[in-house]
Amino acid sequence: MALFHPYRPQCEGSLLVDNYYPAYQRVRNTALELGRRLEEAGYTVGKTSLPYKALAVASGRCVSLLNGLAAHATFGTLFVMEWLRVEGVHADPSPRLASFLEKELFSTRRVEEEFLALSPEAQAPIWWRFASLYRHEGCGDCGLCVRACPGGALAEGRVAREKCLREVQQQGYVEDERVAEKLGSRVLGCHECQRVCPVNEWKPVAPEVDGKALCLAALAGKKALAPFAPLLGNNYLRPVRLAALCLNALGNERKDWARPVVQAMAPTEEKLRLAIARYLGKTAESEWEVKRMIEEEDYLRFIRINGEGKVNWQVNHYFQTENWGRVRIRRKGDVYELTVKQEKGNGEGLWEHNAPLPKEEAEKAVAEGLTAVTVRRYLGLALPVEVAPYLGSLLTERHTYCIEGLCIELDHSTYCDTQDWEVECEVGSREEWTRAEAYIASHFGEGKEDLPKYDRFVRRLKNIQ
Repeated sequence: MALFHPYRPQCEGSLLVDNYYPAYQRVRNTALELGRRLEEAGYTVGKTSLPYKALAVASGRCVSLLNGLAAHATFGTLFVMEWLRVEGVHADPSPRLASFLEKELFSTRRVEEEFLALSPEAQAPIWWRFASLYRHEGCGDCGLCVRACPGGALAEGRVAREKCLREVQQQGYVEDERVAEKLGSRVLGCHECQRVCPVNEWKPVAPEVDGKALCLAALAGKKALAPFAPLLGNNYLRPVRLAALCLNALGNERKDWARPVVQAMAPTEEKLRLAIARYLGKTAESEWEVKRMIEEEDYLRFIRINGEGKVNWQVNHYFQTENWGRVRIRRKGDVYELTVKQEKGNGEGLWEHNAPLPKEEAEKAVAEGLTAVTVRRYLGLALPVEVAPYLGSLLTERHTYCIEGLCIELDHSTYCDTQDWEVECEVGSREEWTRAEAYIASHFGEGKEDLPKYDRFVRRLKNIQ
C-alpha cells in the first residue's frame, strides 16, 4: 500500500531547511495511524524493506530520472512517500521488479530476502539498472541537474551518493573547506536538482521551519529543540550536528547574528568547536576606533569632571607573529579571550576575530607559546608559524563612559617599566567617526601619536632589550 504526499520547496533564505522534512513527518505519521487502524481491523501490517523508489517505479505510478529521483505523473519529484506491507496484498514484490531481480540474482525464490542480503554497494547498481528500464522519456538530454548539482554528485553518469549534500549533512560539519563552501546556506536538504528539473512546477512557498530559530535552539541544546520534533522528527534534532551545520551556513553567508551566543559557549564536542572556529573566522567583526594618546593631567581632569565611570582591569598577553596580525589573549577576571586583529588595507580599519578561550589553554599559551592548532581551533585562522612566542603582558585600568551617544574609554596602561594614557572610542560608521573625533578634540586637544597598544608594547620591548 502506497501513500504519496506532495510538498513545495521553500523560498530561499539565510538558512535553508527544506519543506521536504515536515512533509515526510506528516506522511510518516499518517502511515503509522493507518497501520494501527488496519491492525485493529484484523490485518497483518509491516514495513517493506525494498527501496521505496524501486517500489514507486515498479508500481507504474512513477518513472525514474537520471538524478536518482522518481517522478510522479502529478507531483513531479516534489513528493514524499511511505509504503505499508499488508498481508495478502503486497506480500511479494511487484511482478516486473520480481522478474528483474530474479534475473539479476539468478534465483526464482525468496527474491526480497536475497536482494536485502546484499551490501548497499551491491544493491545500488542493481536498482540503477532496474530504474533505467523505466526512465522518463525526456530525461537525459537537458543536463540541467548535472550542471546545477553543487556537490558534483551527478557528473559521472550515476548518482555518487557520497558527494550528494544531503549525504554530507548526515555527517554534520565537514572539515574540508571546499565541501563546507558547497553546503552554502543549506542546513537540511538541497533541492538544486529538483529546482531546475523540467518535470517540476517551481512555485516556492514560505518555509515551514524558521532556520534562525532552529539554529539558536541547536546552540541551546537538546531541550530547546523539542518544539521542532513534530516538524523534523527526532532523527534530525541532534544538537551538535545540527548546530555545526547551522554555523557552517551562517559562516558561508557571513551572517553574524549568532556571534554573541557562540562567543559565550564553551563546547566540549570537537565537531562543534571546529564549526564555531570556522564561523567566527568567516564573520570577523569590523573594528573602527578613534584613538588618541593623552597626558596624565588630561586623563585625571576628565575623571574629576565626569566621575569614575565603569571601571575594570584587564591584562593583555601578547604574542609575536611578525606582520601577520596583532595577537593577544585578554584576561578579565577569570575570563580569557583570544583575539587577532588584521589590517583591512587602504585605511579601512581592522578585522577583529574573537573567541573565548579556556583558562587552561590560555595559561599553556603564556607558558609555552600560542600554537597554530589553538588559533585554528578557536578562530578558524591559519597562523603562519607553528608556535607564536610569548612576548609579555600589558595591564590596563579602563574607565568607560556613555556620553552624547558615544562610548568613551579612558585607559591607563602599565608595561615594560613604563606607563601611558589613552582615550578611545569604538564606532560603527563614518558619521560616528566624525562625531567621536570632534568630541575627543574638544576635550583632549589634538593629542599625540595613537599607535595601538600592541605596537606600543612591541616598540618599548625592543627599546629596552
